[in-house]
Amino acid sequence: MSFEKRRKICIGLLAVSVIFWFLRKLSIVYIPAASAFALAASMILLGVSMLQTSSSKKLASVFIIAFGLFMIVFGVIELYGYFHG
Repeated sequence: MSFEKRRKICIGLLAVSVIFWFLRKLSIVYIPAASAFALAASMILLGVSMLQTSSSKKLASVFIIAFGLFMIVFGVIELYGYFHG
């Protein structure tokens, strides 16, 4: 997969995440953890892309991947709270 295609996918997932968050804040529709999982996928894909292309930004890409993994944990906690709370 080319870098441009990955970048477009990351931007699309980020837009989906913001849209779901905005709809939740306006109390229009609430899908548990949709925003967190979309943001996690975007961040992990971006971090992996940065690791493959630039050797000087390895620390930044590791932090971005770690943030994506944290968002997965946050999404699981949100799902647990929604179904058991």
